[in-house]
Amino acid sequence: MNITKLLLTTLFIFYSCLLGIGQYSGKKLKDKANLYFKNDKYFEALHLYKKYDKIKSKDREVKLRLGICYYFNNEIDRSIDYLSAIVSNNKKPKALPYFYLGCAYHSKKEFKKAIENYKLYLKFSSTNDSNRSAVKDEIKRCARGIKIKYQKELAVVENLGENVNTRFDDFTTVESPNNPNKLYFSSARTGNLGGLRDKDGKLDDLKGKYSSDIFSIILQNGAWTNPKRMNNLLNSTQNDVILDFNEDGTAMLIFKGFDLFSGHILVDSFTPIEEKPLYPNKFQSSIVAERGDASPYFFNDSTLVFSSRIEGGFGGSDLYITQKSNGQWCPPLNLGGTINSAYDESTPFLAENGRTLYFSSNSAKGIGGFDIYRADFDDFKKEWSRPKNLGLPINSPKDDNYFRLSRDGSLGYFSSSRIEGYGGKDLYVAYFKTQNLEQLISSTPPGFHTLAFKNLNLEYDANYAKTNNYAFKGEMGEFEVEAIYFDSDDDLLNANNIAILNKTIRLMEKYPQLKIELTGNIDNQAQKQFSLFFSIKRAEQIADYLIESGVKPSNILLKGCGSNFPIAKNIFGDTPNLLGQRLNRRIDFKIFNTQRVPVNFIAKQANVEQGMIGSKGLYYSKVIKGLSYKVQVAEIKHNYNSRVIVDYPDAMVESSADSKFYRYTIGLYKTFESANYLRKELQRQGITTAEVVAYINGIRLSESESISQSTSFPDLLNFMDSASKDKF
Repeated sequence: MNITKLLLTTLFIFYSCLLGIGQYSGKKLKDKANLYFKNDKYFEALHLYKKYDKIKSKDREVKLRLGICYYFNNEIDRSIDYLSAIVSNNKKPKALPYFYLGCAYHSKKEFKKAIENYKLYLKFSSTNDSNRSAVKDEIKRCARGIKIKYQKELAVVENLGENVNTRFDDFTTVESPNNPNKLYFSSARTGNLGGLRDKDGKLDDLKGKYSSDIFSIILQNGAWTNPKRMNNLLNSTQNDVILDFNEDGTAMLIFKGFDLFSGHILVDSFTPIEEKPLYPNKFQSSIVAERGDASPYFFNDSTLVFSSRIEGGFGGSDLYITQKSNGQWCPPLNLGGTINSAYDESTPFLAENGRTLYFSSNSAKGIGGFDIYRADFDDFKKEWSRPKNLGLPINSPKDDNYFRLSRDGSLGYFSSSRIEGYGGKDLYVAYFKTQNLEQLISSTPPGFHTLAFKNLNLEYDANYAKTNNYAFKGEMGEFEVEAIYFDSDDDLLNANNIAILNKTIRLMEKYPQLKIELTGNIDNQAQKQFSLFFSIKRAEQIADYLIESGVKPSNILLKGCGSNFPIAKNIFGDTPNLLGQRLNRRIDFKIFNTQRVPVNFIAKQANVEQGMIGSKGLYYSKVIKGLSYKVQVAEIKHNYNSRVIVDYPDAMVESSADSKFYRYTIGLYKTFESANYLRKELQRQGITTAEVVAYINGIRLSESESISQSTSFPDLLNFMDSASKDKF
């Protein structure tokens, strides 16, 4: 009996210890897996989460992360199984599983199922979720995918195989200048010189990722040889990326940097290794890799096409061209709104004819992340054709970029992260059904810079290097900017107003750098204390329509004037003036940031009879021309319930479509001295946050803009001097 009790006690202690060890090791597994997951190392995280799941099979958080990890490891069916189980067993649905279900079905080209899940994500996510606009873009891409499935396929696509590709990123194929069967490429894979390094270039096995090295492969007997890593003077502990060769094939151009977004472009000559310098020479051009100029394509020794986020573009990264003339590189020239969009354009390739451009873009007009497009330059019209999506199977629901044609135009090499690959980005070849003849015609590209200045009515700005702006001159198109009128909130989006809005949307699609200011005005029937808030809320309704149609929220400014600046009299004698009230119930439009846009903007004025004109409306339109000042009294997320905006003149409220804050201002002055006098008076009354704000043509100036405008408007120096003193 005693022996039996002793054995049972011993066994109980033994299994308790095992349970404790299991719990401890389980916690360690989950913690380490979470670290990998946080640092986007989904392969390593998946391995540990699977082990943990065997110990703690009811951990919902881990189930979700398993589904996400399977997705990023291209095990899409397993991902769908886990994510579907989560949403079906969850009584209180969460948004995130639906997002990844949408991504999973999207990657499988099951576009309708993807749309269903993306919409469920929108249903269950909070309205201020920053990911919502991106998900709406994914829905557009899926809708495009449904249509593009029926587009004629241009090629048969094949992965270069597991002998070449890895589960890491393999990208940037460049044909050898001397051997058509030899390719150079870059890869961030195991065994690279840099090892696992963090974003600062420090060794870190947990958070670090492999830097890229340059490799070569040769096609022998119909198969690619094992990749050969280039010498250690070419590769380094940094990211080493092959870009191209010079025109006669005697030098290789490479990118080197601790990340892929800033570094140096270097020139490596094919000299014996013992004669090579320790560090190749820098490539001298108007491309500045240190600022993020990226993915240059070297058409020849005098023409480069590249992507950049140079200020003044159309949004995201744009494509630019620079050409060498008389030994000097011209300033980069933006390829224009037909090629570029509010999204990112990158990895350009200019065919041998100098007029056929291939590039990648992640605009919502594609079917996935980055899609590959083609556009042709018309010498007669002196303009680019509308880019055409190359369709399936060249493009996929994932990222497809770094496209290049072979010399004879029969093949196309590119990089893709599609789910059929081995993980990360893989190298692919497209066998075209019809030879691309643009590779068989060797021609110098048109002088784009000459065309820009002489044929496209563009005028070179001597300050280009600083501002990257051109001013248009000569004949231009016209666009009539007109207000929209309403009787009530339900009438804001009437048929006439929608027509005006759609016309504006088309303009902003063509020129995404344009910004628009929406100013809400109302008649005298609302309570004065709330009229500002009501008027800007109506402007927000119009902004929502623009945003849903693709206009970027950051390009929309909002103002509410309430009934403070009527263009017509609300009362005629002692009688309400119904026509005047209708003219005052409106949203005014102002288009700005119009540099480099070949359009003459004409403001359509309301037809107000002479005796009915509102003096305050005239006053406002005159004072805001050029430099003006106002005094900001509050910056809050709701209506400003204070008598200040009633008791003081010229009250307004401002915001932007991408902000949650409303900025309330009073007063409207042409000199800083007058505005500052009001500021001091308000501060004496206890409004300590009161501050003077400067405007040019009604648009609020930032600190840097105030500095740049001070030459034209010297009174800004007084404004900046006071602002500087207030900081100390």
